[in-house]
Amino acid sequence: VWVVKPGVDRVDGCVAVPDVEALPERVDLLVLSVDAERAVDLIERAIASRKAESVIVIPGGFEESDGGASRAARVRNALRSARSEAWRGPLLVGGNCLGVRSKPGRYDTLFIPTYKLPPTDGPTAPLAVISQSGAFAVAQASRLGRLNPRILATIGNQSDLTLGDWLEHLRRDPEIRVFACYVEGFRPLDGLRFLEAARAIVDSARTVVLYRAGRTAAGARASASHTASIAGDFEVCRSLSAEAGVVVADGLGEFEDLVRLHVVLGDRPPGGPRVGAI
Repeated sequence: VWVVKPGVDRVDGCVAVPDVEALPERVDLLVLSVDAERAVDLIERAIASRKAESVIVIPGGFEESDGGASRAARVRNALRSARSEAWRGPLLVGGNCLGVRSKPGRYDTLFIPTYKLPPTDGPTAPLAVISQSGAFAVAQASRLGRLNPRILATIGNQSDLTLGDWLEHLRRDPEIRVFACYVEGFRPLDGLRFLEAARAIVDSARTVVLYRAGRTAAGARASASHTASIAGDFEVCRSLSAEAGVVVADGLGEFEDLVRLHVVLGDRPPGGPRVGAI
């Protein structure tokens, strides 16, 4: 682990370097927790120097904000240029996200103090939570209590990696049985990619639970201002998702209950003719 911070030699025992170009090797993951303008500069420099295989962009200030479109365009141009080269450039999560907590990857970039989100020391649940909203993902993790997701990913503006990309990749992990998705909107044609990945998951006897924000006109405007998402038509999204076998929640409370239910009881066969309800 290296820290990029000029003027110091170490931060909490980690070696510090003054800039991205000074990293001694190409890193697996570069986490940018700086303002949006500096983040764009660092992305361009990391790509030019080939110093990162993947980048998590924490700050907002891109498509969802006034004046952010030019920053987003610079990032897209840098990524497009890199992908025309042999190394293909880095994958990018965000911007405007809280990052990723990965149990198999053994890293946590959420930057949430433990008094707000205590670490879970129980067994890892066969659950992936993929959320456009970082605040929602953290609140969900807190409410799930001892259900410790294998993957907790916040994807923000989806400037590069989209919900469909995440679902298509994670469906190949046999340890994940339930995929909980909080969506504010889809990138062009990514709704189709999401549906195809969801159908493949359902066909493998696993579960996708979806909560789709932005149901009303006011909600759609809120989603657009939050992660620059085009909400689209809620009823179309609901119908197509249900047709693909997705479990669609009607409210946030129901979403939480459905996720918990499918994680705890999803693979348990019925054992008798009676039902107990609490």
